[in-house]
Amino acid sequence: MSDSQLLPWIQVAPGVPYFQTEQGQDWTPIGQNDAVTWPDFASLFRRRDIAAVDRHLAWLAAHGVTCLRFMLEYCQTENRYLERPVGHFQPNMVRLWDDLFALCQRHGLRLLLTPYDTFWMWRRWARHPYNQALGGPCQRRSQWLLCPRMRQAIKNRLSFATERWGGSGTLFAWDLWNEIHPAHAGNDTAVFHEFISDISSHLRQEELRLHGRSHPRPCRCLGPCLVSTRPCRR
Repeated sequence: MSDSQLLPWIQVAPGVPYFQTEQGQDWTPIGQNDAVTWPDFASLFRRRDIAAVDRHLAWLAAHGVTCLRFMLEYCQTENRYLERPVGHFQPNMVRLWDDLFALCQRHGLRLLLTPYDTFWMWRRWARHPYNQALGGPCQRRSQWLLCPRMRQAIKNRLSFATERWGGSGTLFAWDLWNEIHPAHAGNDTAVFHEFISDISSHLRQEELRLHGRSHPRPCRCLGPCLVSTRPCRR
């Protein structure tokens, strides 16, 4: 694909809290959460029906959608892990993301990506490849944001992802963590700032090294638990 066919990168507009393309044109993220196992995208796995996904994306673009938020894995089931075992990126999932980036590029749609589906990862932790009992880096769910080996695994995933897909303007931004929650850190919010800063700095350095620039890096917060006075048991 020639440079003229690539979508321009999105950046934060100077002096105002909004977005624009690298050419200075206003851009608004309009869209919703989606998942690779949900009906509109399920047929992309193993390339069962790429044409159906292509038609759906064309329909979204025609109705004003500009951005889709996805998790790099959606682990409600056992066959959509991005890594299995930890550090081994599954070819079927990598190809799925290659295809989805190409399709979104074709229709002028952008992606907001977050590295983990923390809801199902929490609920199905006994089966997740990051569980230390299965050879992963972290012993307990409550240590996700605290465990040094887990922190390195998160950085490794984001490094892989930006090297593979981060050079494209089809990527709007990285959502550094899905619904960051006190339960991910021993029911304490004190580590949030350090965790986000560390992950964000790592990803920015990787993108500058690989691409010479970096994408926006927000972090999604589960607000109600931040104002609760009681430990939150998810």
